[in-house]
Amino acid sequence: MCIMQAVVKTPHTEIVIKGMISDMVISFLQKEFGSSLEITDDDAPVNVFETDWYKTTKASMKPDNGRIIK
Repeated sequence: MCIMQAVVKTPHTEIVIKGMISDMVISFLQKEFGSSLEITDDDAPVNVFETDWYKTTKASMKPDNGRIIK
């Protein structure tokens, strides 16, 4: 019997916690998620055109001579 394993991408998880958050919870999250943890202190909207994600994605996109538009 042969078992074949496949490599799959883990989907991104987004968790939003609002309100007063204890230092113990923040410390645990920082230890668990490291640099991938993003902590913000406001609900201001983000300009997507100024994010690193947008700049990276836009730079990697290349025109396909209109094939997709057809």
